[in-house]
Amino acid sequence: MNFNNNLTQRIFSGIIGAAVILGSIYVSVWLFFIVFFIIHWLTLREFYRINCLKDSPYLLFFSIITGLLIHTLSFCIEIGLMESKYYFTVFTLFLVFYVIKLYRKELNPFDKVGTCFLGILYISLPFALFNITALQKGAYNPNFICGVFLLIWSCDTGAFLMGKCFGKHKLFESVSPNKTWEGTVGGGLFSVITGIALGYFFTQYSILQWITMGVIIAISAIYGDLIESLLKRSKQVKDSGRSIPGHGGFLDRFDSFLFAAPILTAFLNLTA
Repeated sequence: MNFNNNLTQRIFSGIIGAAVILGSIYVSVWLFFIVFFIIHWLTLREFYRINCLKDSPYLLFFSIITGLLIHTLSFCIEIGLMESKYYFTVFTLFLVFYVIKLYRKELNPFDKVGTCFLGILYISLPFALFNITALQKGAYNPNFICGVFLLIWSCDTGAFLMGKCFGKHKLFESVSPNKTWEGTVGGGLFSVITGIALGYFFTQYSILQWITMGVIIAISAIYGDLIESLLKRSKQVKDSGRSIPGHGGFLDRFDSFLFAAPILTAFLNLTA
């Protein structure tokens, strides 16, 4: 009964989330920016909450502001509102973290500075890189963004269904006891099949390119999920948050995206 209730919540919240994301993608580039800016903010906040950065409010505030500024800067540069030279301003922002700790007397001050940098690298950088991929040469491509998320969702769905129905052999039990090899293979198959279908509808990229992106996302989903599970296990928390019924928090839901975005950006730019 509990499983059925959780599954209903998962499906319902998944449909609403997909509608919001896909709707924002196709309505306008600015709505895409706003929705992903909010998702980025909530995901970053969950990461810092798990890592107890709330005990350092000045660092917490500046970490979130820095991450969101990097996101905004990448969008404005890629859409053509700013020149690429403004990327260099990011490096000066990192120096402020050390100055803040200089005036805040604490034991092991650099531990928390490291947590700040990790959050920006783990959360903010993938969102910024995804802007570069979504706005290639200043041209907004909603079909590509839609395709990426369809691949992610199909992989997650395949892994969930195959794992529940056939999962027997544990994938990485010490980190994530519920993950199985059967679920992993199912996620990969669903992602590849979706990639083949996307190749017929979104012809900017070939079928082979979409299949390759499907494989990239399938592998990213495995490691993204395992790394996030390792983080939660090290902090002794079950979910990153409770914002999304049936899914946990935003970090739980976008862990695959965080690993896929940098690799997809590299793949598309290196093969262009």
